[in-house]
Formats: sequence, structure tokens, C-alpha cells
Amino acid sequence: MAQGCAFRKEGYAPATDWDMSHAGAAGALYSTVRDLHVWNEAFHGGKVLQAESYAASITPVELPEGVKGMSYGYGLVIAETEELGSIRHGGGLHGWRSALTRFPKERANVIVLANASPAEEGKDPVEVTQRVTRLFLVEARPQAPKKPVQASEGGD
Repeated sequence: MAQGCAFRKEGYAPATDWDMSHAGAAGALYSTVRDLHVWNEAFHGGKVLQAESYAASITPVELPEGVKGMSYGYGLVIAETEELGSIRHGGGLHGWRSALTRFPKERANVIVLANASPAEEGKDPVEVTQRVTRLFLVEARPQAPKKPVQASEGGD
């Protein structure tokens, strides 16, 4: 099994060693990218919740005054990632970080797991998700063809 690490000025060091089950549901889950992909496809594909419950989970709730810039459903952040609509959830504990992001219109998932928390600059799962999204879902997306300019009839 992988070792959780923490990035410090002098480099990576083992993270605080503690029993992840102490965090309840937040830490008692061990998974893989493949497992999380299967889960996300089932969750967003109507195989986990009834339609009404799913709709409630991706509908932003009113947050306390002063909380800005985040649209939060039942455990899910509804936001834009690299200008694309996304539904995401992430987390982390000593030595571990994750980002699970769904792009509904693109029917795509970006899943990043890391065994470092805090991570080295640029290697946090949220930052990696943004780069992967930009590269594979934004920049690689086919552009609509430009309309040809029509010459006007009748000349000037």
C-alpha cells in the first residue's frame, strides 16, 4: 500500500501516521482511480439515487452570509473548471488528497489521487485537475468551423 507523505521545505517526509478509520467516512475509504470512475458513472448515470434525490444533490443550497464563489449541493461543489460546467468533490487527510470531477456536458470524469498532503506546488489534485481539463477537454476540443465569407452579389 502507498505511504502518505507531506511536502516540506526540505522535501517529502512521511505524513503523520494514524488510523484513517478514526475519521469515519472521510478516512475509511480506500479506492483507485478506476473504482472512482465506476462510482461516478453510476452516480451521475442514475444508478445510485432516484432522479429527485440526484437533482437535489447537484442543486446549490444557500450558504451562510460571507461565503462567496462556491456553489454547493449536498456534498458536491457545482462550479466551472476551466470554463466548463463541473460537479466535484474532493478531500484529504494526513498524507492524502483527492479530486473527483464530473463534466456533465462532456460526459467525462477527471480523477486525481495523491499520496501527499500538503503537496508540492503545482501537484495538488485540484491544480492537476485544472491542467488535465485544460489540455484534454478545452484545448483538444474540436473548434467549430469558421463560416466562409460570402462575396456580395452585384459588385460595387
